[in-house]
Amino acid sequence: MTIPTIVKNISYRILVPAVLIFAALIRPCIISIGYLVLAFVSALLPSIVLDAPVWGSVRLFSFTSLAYTLATTVAQIAYQIYEAVTRTSDSAYTQMCNRSTSLELWRAFGFVRFNQLGDSFDASRTIVPEIISVFISTLNLILVVVLSHQTPIQLNETQASVQTVRDQSRLNRSRGSVDSRVAAYAWNAFKRFTNFGIILYAGFIACLQPSLLNFVYFVAFLVICTWWAIYRPALKHTLYNGMKAFLIFYSALHFILIYTFQIHLFQKKILGDSDLTYLDTLTARIVGLTRLVVNECSNWYTFEWTDQPWPAVANPIAILGFYFVLVVQYAATKDGSRCYLDEDDGGSSVHDELLSPSSNNSDNEGEPQPGVPLRKITSQVVDRQKISQIFRTSGQQETLAHSSMIATITFVLYHSYALALVAMMVWALLYHSIFGLILLITTCLLWVFTNTRQVSFIFAPIILAYVEVLLVIQYMCSMNLTPQELGFNGVMKMFGFVLATSMTQAFVTLFIKLLLSLPVFLLLRLSRREKFYESLSEHERNRRTQSYGTFTSSGRHRDRLLEEGNVQKKESWAKLLAAYFSKKLATYFIFIVTLVLLLTGTQEYPNLYIIGFFTIWCLEIINLKISFVFFRSVAYLFWLGLILYTSIVIISLYVYQFPGFAQKFQSWTGLSAAWCTDIGLVNYNSIGQSGSLFVKLLLPILLFAVTMLQLKFFHNLWSQFTQPVRNGQAQADQAERQQQAETSRRSTLEFFKFFIFGKDSAWEIW
Repeated sequence: MTIPTIVKNISYRILVPAVLIFAALIRPCIISIGYLVLAFVSALLPSIVLDAPVWGSVRLFSFTSLAYTLATTVAQIAYQIYEAVTRTSDSAYTQMCNRSTSLELWRAFGFVRFNQLGDSFDASRTIVPEIISVFISTLNLILVVVLSHQTPIQLNETQASVQTVRDQSRLNRSRGSVDSRVAAYAWNAFKRFTNFGIILYAGFIACLQPSLLNFVYFVAFLVICTWWAIYRPALKHTLYNGMKAFLIFYSALHFILIYTFQIHLFQKKILGDSDLTYLDTLTARIVGLTRLVVNECSNWYTFEWTDQPWPAVANPIAILGFYFVLVVQYAATKDGSRCYLDEDDGGSSVHDELLSPSSNNSDNEGEPQPGVPLRKITSQVVDRQKISQIFRTSGQQETLAHSSMIATITFVLYHSYALALVAMMVWALLYHSIFGLILLITTCLLWVFTNTRQVSFIFAPIILAYVEVLLVIQYMCSMNLTPQELGFNGVMKMFGFVLATSMTQAFVTLFIKLLLSLPVFLLLRLSRREKFYESLSEHERNRRTQSYGTFTSSGRHRDRLLEEGNVQKKESWAKLLAAYFSKKLATYFIFIVTLVLLLTGTQEYPNLYIIGFFTIWCLEIINLKISFVFFRSVAYLFWLGLILYTSIVIISLYVYQFPGFAQKFQSWTGLSAAWCTDIGLVNYNSIGQSGSLFVKLLLPILLFAVTMLQLKFFHNLWSQFTQPVRNGQAQADQAERQQQAETSRRSTLEFFKFFIFGKDSAWEIW
């Protein structure tokens, strides 16, 4: 009889660990720890394949699991016979429970008298774990070891088919279609996403129950994210694999420690004989051991659940899931998570984080091609090429729809640094403190600079270090400790030491801050990545340009020249279309800024700073009506002044919320509380509206954002488009209007092409 390999793999990789974990969970005891160990080991075993015999480690596991479960079953049956002979009633067992140390030890190992005091489930837990464990272990041994998964013919043909399969797989890869290429990149992207997801999972576990045991996941999150952010291509992938292997081992050990703490004997040793209704010892709370079940002598026949917050219950469940998910993810990505296509494939690429030169390049590929200028490699160029590989293959011309999508995605990636600035501002508004004030001031200052991207890159290491310090401080404050144990006072709260009043609040606060820190890690990575590509030598820059499809090598140089005319034609259409929409957006975006300014200046319950916004709006309208030429000449200073005024308003309202600052401000300035209210300086905590700060600052922040967009992206274009027409430019303007009309006609046609392309792409994905 031949058994399919999938049945064998399901048997020892899914069925056996599931049954063993179930047997361990329904009766926490020492012998059940062995079930957990066997379940964890089964996930680490290699898969059985058709062209190879059963692995020796799989055979050893199958025999070991059967031997262990058979031994525990025999021991359990022997103990039940002993109890039936020596103690004929359950009441006699109850009387001996508190007085007998040996009986307490037997209970800790899992040997409990079969009884009828509880329900049927309580009675079955004494022997059912051993019965189902030995049954599934026996079945697994038969399916995996005894029965074969290979016929004699397959066994003889295994060796001969290896080379044929390799040759055929290479041939299939060289004939890959567009669908297969997209599928390959999609699978590659999914594997890389799991790398991000698994470390975010570790951060989630760290936030569930902040403690010493969970702090390891928190450190792993910070270390891996920082390692990713510093962008060190020379670092080997084996280091990341080593971190994953450590987390696999640690998560298994962590779950076993939590499980062991549920055994009554260990609870008594750690917590003592005092009140055991809640975990109240300092050591257990710092370590992160929470008692979830109770099994005292008065109710020795059943397990009672303790009343714990949901994060304490979700913590071991998340750790158990983390172990098995990480094992699967590690097996799928331990050799890398990027696609490496054949040399002959026109869309092949190299790992942009490995600098090992290819030994298959010809000698003349290290030199630039004659007549082809060497294009400067930047992160934006590489991002564009990576995205373009998804939408087209070798020999396929890039359509306008492709160009538009590629340009849009590249533009978003190029300006993704703004996510960090937005995250810092949201952090400051959600968690009001001096620490948050520093983030808010830093964000406003960075936005004021003309080249915010480069300035943000310069200060990215300092910002990330500051955010990581805030995360560590918040983790300490989120531990299950009282204010007296932490030495907490009002000054520390004003600085930003947020002490959680419950485990749920601790989890929410810490996890939100963890998510808000992710864009800051991205900011540093963008900065380091930009410097890396700028620091490439001439040889490395040339080699990398030849490695990507956009910069063709000598073997494809003639094909590139033949297609150059069509490509330039497509690019000219794309540039005309982009210029048309850019002009329209730059022309009318000023009305969006004016509208937001009007909404900010006409809020409910007006005060002096709101009147100030309305006054600025009136000045803008008056300048536009009196002299547009004058307004155009002072527009830059006008928008810059509006940004500064908005920043002052936001920071002033933020600072005024600090405890005791209102009284100090009134004493410094001599203003009464009524005058401060008329100005708009209100402490919302004192009037019972502690959550109103974000709402009150929403419109000023929105005004700050749209004004910044106008100043950075649209002001120069707006100035060019609104330049007064001179006599010598009449014919040029007429030609430009004709060109715009032609562009509008072409854009309409290309829109339908883009719509059809999007529809077809969505249908293929579906």
